[in-house]
Amino acid sequence: MIDKEAEKIKEKVTLNAEIPEVKKISMWLDDYNDMFSDFDPRPYSERALSDDFLNASHKMFRETKTGKFELRLLVPKSMRDEKQESLIKRRLKSFFKHRENEGKEKIDNATKKGVSLAFFGFIMMVLATYLYYIENDGFFLKFLIVILEPAGWFSVWYGLDQIFYTAEEKKSSYNFFKKISEADIIFDEY
Repeated sequence: MIDKEAEKIKEKVTLNAEIPEVKKISMWLDDYNDMFSDFDPRPYSERALSDDFLNASHKMFRETKTGKFELRLLVPKSMRDEKQESLIKRRLKSFFKHRENEGKEKIDNATKKGVSLAFFGFIMMVLATYLYYIENDGFFLKFLIVILEPAGWFSVWYGLDQIFYTAEEKKSSYNFFKKISEADIIFDEY
C-alpha cells in the first residue's frame, strides 16, 4: 500500500519536472494607450509602441533569464475590449518578431564583419612578415612593410572586437525580443 502511494507521488514529481515552469510577467495599464506612443495617431494595428512600455518590458524580461514566458497585461475591467485586445496582440507579436529578426541580422553582420577583418588583417601581417623575410633594401618594400604591419594588427584587433564585444552587446537586445516574441500575451483585468 505504501509502495503504491510512493510510486504515485514519484510519478507526479517526474511528470511535473518535465513541464517547464511558465514565468509570468505582469504589467498594469490604465488603458491600451499606455503601450503606444502618445504622438502616433494611427490605429493600434500600425501604431508605434511607447518607449516607456518597451523599457519596462525589457527590464522585467532581463531579470528572468530562461524559460517559457507569459506577458500578462492588466487593464481595468471597464476598459476591456476583446476586439482591440486581439488587434493589439497581433501588433505586439509582429513588432517583437520583427525586432528579433533585426537583432539576429545585426549580430550576424557584426560577426561576419569581424571574421572578415580579422582574416584580412592576418593576411596583411603574413605578407609583412614575408616582406621582412626576403630582405630587400628597396624603398617601396620597406614602405609596404610600414603600411601592412600596423594595418594588419589594427584589422585583426578590430575584427576580434566586432566578434567578441559588438556582437555580444547586440545579443542583450536580441535576447529580449526573442523572449518576448515567444511569450504568450494575455490580457486580464484588475
